[in-house]
Amino acid sequence: MEICAGGVTSIQVREKNCSLSEFIQRARFITNIVRFHIEPALGKKIPVIVNDSLEVGIAVQADGIHLGAEDTDLREADQVLSKHLPAAFLGYSLERESSGAKETDSGCRPKWSDLLAQKYHCPRLAYISLSPVFSSKSKDDGKSPPWEVSGLRDFFSYLSSQREATAPAPAPLRLSLSPPPPNQKYSQNRKTNGRYPASINIGIGGITSQNHGLLRQIGLEGVAVISALMEAKKPKEASMQLSLRTRVEWKLN
Repeated sequence: MEICAGGVTSIQVREKNCSLSEFIQRARFITNIVRFHIEPALGKKIPVIVNDSLEVGIAVQADGIHLGAEDTDLREADQVLSKHLPAAFLGYSLERESSGAKETDSGCRPKWSDLLAQKYHCPRLAYISLSPVFSSKSKDDGKSPPWEVSGLRDFFSYLSSQREATAPAPAPLRLSLSPPPPNQKYSQNRKTNGRYPASINIGIGGITSQNHGLLRQIGLEGVAVISALMEAKKPKEASMQLSLRTRVEWKLN
């Protein structure tokens, strides 16, 4: 796990072509390794996130579970985790097609209001991942087109308009800034275990050290990568380079 020493701030275990028992075995193996590592810049343990499966996440006591549109509903997942893994957080993939965007004369204009209102009001939701940002063989399942720069600009323009529209309200939706206040029990877990991710809108898919700087300017608060590290000849060095450039260019602490 060279990338752990390179500065990554979380690890997601992602398996699409194996049995449940194999998934649990691999996730447990990775989880046990990662928990021996401390994130160099922040001095904190690196959280492990399990993709797509509540069952696997609970079995290995993961720090977080990442779900998509075809997985368990977020509110249902929240209820399950409250019983079996109360300290865990949730992440959610938002695809351009499933987000309700449609082509009009003025281009791709999203209708995200109902979807985002539901998603951002899940108390356990820590981040939303816009996926895929660019074309990527790791995320190319043919189900949804890449967001590309134009789609991201539409998305954050919409969020900005919602913040302005809801500003006078007693409890406005601040969709791209932070999740709503979690319930008291989860708030205590968040405060004591320090594993709640800081980002709310992150991007994944086709992101490299060469193109990720632009994404911060558009509105993303974090990036996730697969090929940029897993296919690198020297994963630790690649992780260090991407982590350093992200902290410097994005002005992160």
